[in-house]
Amino acid sequence: MSVPFHFDHFDAVDHPLKNVDLLWHFDASRLSTSMSELTMLVFWKAAYRLRKRLPSLEERLHRSILDVYLGVRIPESGLRSQIARLRNDSQYQTAGAGVDVGYAPDAPIPQWAVMSRWFAAAPQKRLHMQMYLKITAKTDLKDKRVLEVGCGQGDGAGFLTQVKFPKQYVGVDLHATQIQLCATRYRPLAPTLVFSRGDAQQLPLKTASFDVAINVESSHSYPMFDTFVGEVFRVLVPDGVFCFADLRKAMPGDSCETQLRKQFERAGFVVDHHEDITSNAVRSLDELRELNGGRLWDEFESLRDLFGRRVFEYHYFLLRKPAPPAS
Repeated sequence: MSVPFHFDHFDAVDHPLKNVDLLWHFDASRLSTSMSELTMLVFWKAAYRLRKRLPSLEERLHRSILDVYLGVRIPESGLRSQIARLRNDSQYQTAGAGVDVGYAPDAPIPQWAVMSRWFAAAPQKRLHMQMYLKITAKTDLKDKRVLEVGCGQGDGAGFLTQVKFPKQYVGVDLHATQIQLCATRYRPLAPTLVFSRGDAQQLPLKTASFDVAINVESSHSYPMFDTFVGEVFRVLVPDGVFCFADLRKAMPGDSCETQLRKQFERAGFVVDHHEDITSNAVRSLDELRELNGGRLWDEFESLRDLFGRRVFEYHYFLLRKPAPPAS
């Protein structure tokens, strides 16, 4: 059974939308989740009707939508997927998209000092590019064929192409608007840097065609993470390297690190290096917060709080596709 809930206005995590329909699906095998979704939808309907008379509802309304989007509430729900789709479709119609938490090191790195000058007018972009420097620090990209899955607006791809000198860099993203933006913005770097529309879970690329794969803060939105990891394994050559960084919600049972490690190893990867960089993500947000007068926009403030309480964690993995044993 499915029941539509219509909203004249709906705030999809900092993206105000009009005429939104969210579907509630009753699933007897997941009764608790179904009832939690129904309760949330009823609350949202009531809150939107009453918020002008009860202004205190506004903050609770926006926070509850954000909590569902981030997986803090009802993490395995179809409602979360619907909100993520609404937000992604809305934000990817524009030139700027993505969370881009960024990376701030524990201590100054002398080789990175030039970054403050290069990105003097764009500190958030500098912090994001530092994440790319971090996850590729142990990997030589020079003269290599590099794939980035989930390239977004292409800033990381353009940056690494100019400072790491790959033979070829291919950026893939699901959203056509982003690919068009990337192609226009980074046309001077072609043909070394090219962009292509594609699904992370079904990469339109030949088997064993890349030396290095990169994925930064994108995979948490993929419906089938294991399928994505298998696709990356497929397109890498033997001894190919996968540089991965992303956030995950801490869940009962295995730690985030253990869960990710198991997923990578199931696909065939060997874990060469791992770091929990949650504190560096917090440090990045704190730096950005200070630069913005002591307050971030709501989504970043919520992430800062969730990272600080270890509700969410941020992990960096360096993985390798092992070569088959010599015959």
